[in-house]
Amino acid sequence: MVVKASRARFGRVLADSLSLSRLAFAALILRCESGNFPIAAFILFVVMDVSDVLDGLAARRFGCQSAKGAALDSGVDFAALLAIVIFDVQSGDLPVLIPALMAISFGSFVLETILGGPATKARVGKYSGAVLYFVLTAGAAGRAFFPPAERTLAAIGVAVSAIALCLSVMENGISLLGRLRTRRTKMGGPKADRPSVRP
Repeated sequence: MVVKASRARFGRVLADSLSLSRLAFAALILRCESGNFPIAAFILFVVMDVSDVLDGLAARRFGCQSAKGAALDSGVDFAALLAIVIFDVQSGDLPVLIPALMAISFGSFVLETILGGPATKARVGKYSGAVLYFVLTAGAAGRAFFPPAERTLAAIGVAVSAIALCLSVMENGISLLGRLRTRRTKMGGPKADRPSVRP
């Protein structure tokens, strides 16, 4: 029992450390992009993408999956990606629409979590994060190795990101409305639905 608890504690620390490392990678990526080191930025993007996969694998491998871990993973992803996206918006590589959709999607995700919704059920939202990682990594690869195709890759990336984020916003919105309806029903529902009491 002690060994199992220690194993789970180690797995939790490992998974959380991998998640938090993406904040450091994002800061380094911004430094490389502002300093015009595209190849270094691309390598850091790849490492950050790998860490996003490994934290989930570590949590499952050591049997320490939890709602707190999932919330930390999602929060770190949002913060790291938003910082990079805002930098790209300021550089003229991305439209303001992308961070706006990210904020709406994450805001609805937070509301659903507060209302008691498990974060792991938001499949589209989860995949939209993966799409953003892929799009940003592809953009970094274009800047590093295929400068003539950078604008084309950026346009495709914007379209794909916008579609994924719109789907995520729709999914979170539908789920949030359903949860609010369920919460309302548990609280007694509208007065019109209550049986009338005759004197």
